Formats: sequence, structure tokens, C-alpha cells
Amino acid sequence: MISSWATNSGTRTTAPVSRVAGLPPVPAVSPFTPGSVSTIFSSTKFGGVTWIATARPDDFAAVLPLLPRQFGQVRMLLCSADQAQGGVLNSRRTRLIREAETRVPAIESCRTQDQARTARLAIAALALIAAALCPSASAAPLAVDEPYSVVPVWSSCAAFVGDVSGIPSAQCGTVAVPVDYARPDGAAAQLAVIKVPATGPRIGVLIVNPGGPGASAVDTVASMGSALAGTEILRRFDLVGIDPRGVGHSTPELRCRTDAEFDAYRTEPLADYSPAGVAHIEDVMREFAARCLNRMGADFLASVGTATAARDMDVVRDALGEEQINYLGFSYGTQLGAVYAARYPDRVRAMVLDGAVDPSLDPITESLNQMAGFQRAFDKYAADCAESPGCPLGTDPSQFVTRFQQLVNPLVARPAPTPDPRGLSYQDAMTGTVSALYSQRFWPYLTSGLLGLQRGTDPSDLLLLDADNP
Repeated sequence: MISSWATNSGTRTTAPVSRVAGLPPVPAVSPFTPGSVSTIFSSTKFGGVTWIATARPDDFAAVLPLLPRQFGQVRMLLCSADQAQGGVLNSRRTRLIREAETRVPAIESCRTQDQARTARLAIAALALIAAALCPSASAAPLAVDEPYSVVPVWSSCAAFVGDVSGIPSAQCGTVAVPVDYARPDGAAAQLAVIKVPATGPRIGVLIVNPGGPGASAVDTVASMGSALAGTEILRRFDLVGIDPRGVGHSTPELRCRTDAEFDAYRTEPLADYSPAGVAHIEDVMREFAARCLNRMGADFLASVGTATAARDMDVVRDALGEEQINYLGFSYGTQLGAVYAARYPDRVRAMVLDGAVDPSLDPITESLNQMAGFQRAFDKYAADCAESPGCPLGTDPSQFVTRFQQLVNPLVARPAPTPDPRGLSYQDAMTGTVSALYSQRFWPYLTSGLLGLQRGTDPSDLLLLDADNP
């Protein structure tokens, strides 16, 4: 966040000199010492600290009581008037703050009860190293672990989730993060954030990630917020969802196929595991990867991953003004939570990981274990289905898998007709089945879809279960 304002000491009026209104207007009775030149401040938020550049330490001390609480910890940068006007914090803000973070000892918040004493300490410490705080253009950049963060501008969630009648208090906004943390002044991504505020005495935030990877946390929290209305959880916690970069309502959207290209992909059964069939599957995947690289670019794709998502989550934590988070992760969301806790252990108050992913497994073993889990879930579904008359899988447990394959395998050659003219493909049926195995509440839809295939009627409920089908 970069912002600045100027005070004309002669007339004691204020005029904004930046498009970002980060600092408050100066009151009619100016706290600044009158002088012959304008007093210029610039501010930037970096690593949870608000830095204010000024050429006059007395004015820094005077402005402290005017700052709203969202500014958090405040430190001063003593620079020349020209640098304080914005040049340093605009074109060289990253290098400036990195130098300051490295060379300046930590100073307690300037908004303690003894503000004047703290301000004097800040002035004394920083005046001694003014040259370090206002380096030349040739100063070498220094490593930094924490990115910029800006408090979201909250507004209605209707643009993200549509119907907000079940979550009338919900607020939505975005938080900017650098595509490449090594180049914080480069391209940015916008993370979509939803917050359903606590209704009672507040403990803190509860950040939820539904997994995937690729599921929208914003949509999940919108649904959970409605379901948890009136519960102790929503009374004590702000429910927060963050769509990871490229996912859901965040931008840019990680979209590698057009709708037409995706429809063409859906018709690929990818069910032939002969040498020739495997070679064809590899060709399809290779073509997809090339198209994704061409559409999204190597820089953005390289920035998408669990480690970056954890770092992004900490940016949002800081933007929300929270010292610690509470976290609830499902499936892949457990891996994200584990990475965050390993990197920022002191920033976690409590964490619940449901269906934890074992980070020690290689991708093939992990996939095999997941398929074994789906098989166990399918066996439970089939046993439950068999207790009802007319179950499409029959009543013999030894034949459940065979009966299922007899229903879906014909789709390899020809999709089943549905009211949607694209029909139900083999991929659609398999994806819909797997989706239904996540929760018993989806089992009736799976049964309905399989009955449609058995009877030659409408199997559209399997399409409804296919979360990948737009």
C-alpha cells in the first residue's frame, strides 16, 4: 500500500497527492509546526509494519495520534523532503524497507500509552541511520520473508456468490499479492476473500479451505456461513475463506481450456490402458500442458502451488490485522494447513485437519491410497443401496463392482443422452461417482443417475454431481 498526503503549513489545509487514501485527513487545527514549506509524508505497509517517510521527525511524532488502528505497528523513515514526497517509497520502496528491516532494531508500536516516549525512541534510533533508510539507487536489495498487505475494501458478496440472503452480514473483498515474491513490484494477483463476522464475543478468525486443490473457499464459506448461523462457532469466530491464486473468484483465473475445448476433452474416455491407449492418454495430457503454458504463461504457473498459497494466506492474515489464525482444512486443505503451520508456527492458535494428506508420500503412492479410499467408500455406498428395493447394483456384494462397470463402461463408446445435448460421457459418470463418495448426502443422486443408465432414461443426476462440468 502506497499513500501520501501534503500539508500546506501556511493555510493549514490538506490535499491528497496519491490515488490510495491510506492515511487520514489532517484536522482543521493542524498538529504540524508551521513553516515555509509543505510537510510531505508517504506511507507504505510492509511485513505488517506501516512505514512513514518524513523529512521532519517532529511531524512524525505529531501525526501518530491521528492514525487509525488498522495501521498497526508504525515506524519512521527519516529522508530528505524530495524522497519523502514519494520518490523513494514509489520506485525504491522494496529496497528501502528491506534495508530498514535489516538494519533497524525492532521498535515497539508507536501507539502505546506512552506515545511521546516511543516516538522519541524511534526518532533517536532512526536519525542515526538516515542514510541507510534513504539509500541511493544503487543499494543492493536484501532478502525479506514477508510481503506487502493491504486491508481489503469490504463490500457485498453478491458479485462473488450471488444469493446472500443466508449470509446477510458477509463481506467480500480482494487482497493483492505479487505473482513472484522475488519481484514484489511486478505483476500482482488478486485473492478473493469472504468474511462472515462473528455475532458475539469474538475469539478471532477461522480460515477454511475445502481442498481440491482448486475448490473455492469463498463458495464453501458462503455455504458454511448459512449452515452455521446461530451456532457457537459463528458466534465466536469470523468465518473466512480465501480463494488461492488462480482459483474460484481470484484473478487471474487459472483457466487452461475454453468451454469448447473442455467439452472435447470430456468425450475422451481415457480408459484404454493398453500400451497404445496409455500413449494416447499421455499425448492428451501433454497437449493440455502445452495449452496451459501458452494461455497462462510460465511466470504465473510457476507461482501456483502449496508453498505460495501458504505465503498468500499469511498475507491475508496480516491484512485482516490478526496476530494468529484458527484454521480448518479438508482433504488437500490439510496439506496447505500443514505447510502454513510449519512455516509460521507462532501464527497458528488452533488448527483442525480433516482427512489429512500424508506429506511424506510420493504422488503415485498418494494416488493409489486415494483410490483405495474411494473403493472403501464405494463398498459402503453399495451396501447401503442394496438395502433399498430396485438398487441398480443389485443385492450381491460380490457383484457390486461388476454391475457398476456394466452400467458405465458402454459410455466409453457412446455418451448417454440427457436433456443437455452434450450427454453424459464416461468421464462425466466416473467424476460424478467419485464426487458422490465424499458424502452420504450425495448417495441418492448417485443412485438416481445409475438408475437412469440402467433404465435408459435420464441419468442427469450424475452430471449434477460432476463438479468439473460447467
